[in-house]
Order: sequence, then C-alpha cells, then structure tokens
Amino acid sequence: MDSETADNCLNILIINLHSCRNAGDDALARQAIQQLASAFPRGAFTLAMNDPQSYSGKERVVDSFTSWIKPIGMDSHGWRWRVVPALVLQSLLAVIGFRLTGRPWCCFLSPKRRALLQAYFEADLVVSAAGNFLYSSGKLGVPFMLSVFTILYAQLAAKPTYTLPQTLGPIRRRHENWLAQQVLARMRLVL
Repeated sequence: MDSETADNCLNILIINLHSCRNAGDDALARQAIQQLASAFPRGAFTLAMNDPQSYSGKERVVDSFTSWIKPIGMDSHGWRWRVVPALVLQSLLAVIGFRLTGRPWCCFLSPKRRALLQAYFEADLVVSAAGNFLYSSGKLGVPFMLSVFTILYAQLAAKPTYTLPQTLGPIRRRHENWLAQQVLARMRLVL
C-alpha cells in the first residue's frame, strides 16, 4: 500500500475472531488491532466476532457468520443447521447485488445480519485474525468451512484480503485442502 493510501482513513474489517472471554483470543484480537492501528493510524476498525458481546473496546463489533449458525451464550443450543441454506443464499444474493449494482441486496436480512454484510461491503481491506482455526475438525468440517467462507466472502465482494499469523492444518479432507488453496492463493498476504 502506498503512503498516500495509508494516510487516508481506511475501513478495516477483522474477521475470524472468536471471543474475548478466552484470554488467548482476547490477546490476539487486541494485538491485531494494535498492529493494524500502528500501520493505519486513521483506520476505522470493525470486528466480526463469534461472541460480539464479549468485546469491551471502542471498535465497532458485529456478529460473525459463525454466530448466525452457532450462537454463544446462555441461550445457545448448539449448531442450528437449518440456518445454513439461508445463510448461503442470503449472503450470496447480497454480494451478487453489491457486485452488479454497487448496492447489496440484503433488505430481507435482520439488522444484525445486515450489519455484518455491510461491514464487508464498506471495508477497504479485510484481515483474517491470527490464530489456529484453519484445520479439519468435527465429522463434517463445519468450523473449517465457516472460517474459509468468511475469507471467501470478502474475496467475492472484491475486497483485498490478508491474514495475520495463522497455523494451517492439519487438513484431512480433499475438498478442504482444495478450498484452502483457492482462498489463500487469492490473499494479498498470508503469514
């Protein structure tokens, strides 16, 4: 990025954040903000978190894609599988509208879901948080697929994507390996 762009205010979306109730995740989130703020002092940050109520900083926080399917908290009852087709359809319609017209087609979404998609569309760059979440887990690999989808969605919206230091693997399934290759190859920087 050139110095002129760096001096202008950038909307930076940080994705793949879990919960600040976990000390390690909290430290990674705060370190990401601190490092990005030092590179972009006039940056405006939005955090897409699985547990948005856990964050107490000044940055804007929105519910992540994962929180659409597996809410965290006392009222959480595990994965809500029936939401997955709607998640995919609604988010893809919104990004298609954004790419075709410059305006997302998301009037059919709840305000919380619309806030997440709007954060993607308003972002000048999207940064995947540091951590260890790109690995095979569970019987169907849903956590991996959601982590990849959060990055892929930014790429579908034609946003430059970056990742902070990330552990990759083990990846056991062929389709997960292929997806990881496709998404990571389109990132501007992978650490």
